[in-house]
Amino acid sequence: MCLACLIAAWYGLPVADTIAAIGVAGLLSYTSFMVGRRALTMLLDRADPKMSVAVLDSLTDIPEIKNIKTLHIRRLPDHHVIDLSAEVEVSGLPALARLQDEVHHAVCAIVGEAEVCAALRPVTPA
Repeated sequence: MCLACLIAAWYGLPVADTIAAIGVAGLLSYTSFMVGRRALTMLLDRADPKMSVAVLDSLTDIPEIKNIKTLHIRRLPDHHVIDLSAEVEVSGLPALARLQDEVHHAVCAIVGEAEVCAALRPVTPA
């Protein structure tokens, strides 16, 4: 559209130059708004609530996880960072390591590439 207005201005339509300038200003305004909104979302650590609920549901489906204390999802430009604190019922360190891998795979299946920091605290079975 802007190019057509500039061509029209070249052929003697003086108002076309103004229309082209308004079009360029609108395009730049829209682009800067979208970039600013994305930067603000990342700075405020906002994540999609549906994704948070999906991650929470997938973690509660794991039978060894008994209580999820905290779940914080941060979005970075190329991946997500998930901080998780939970109480788990496991019988030993090998089972805890296996559970940590299972948590990582469950989270990555939903959010894609992610850095998962899971603080899994073993508790005695009730």
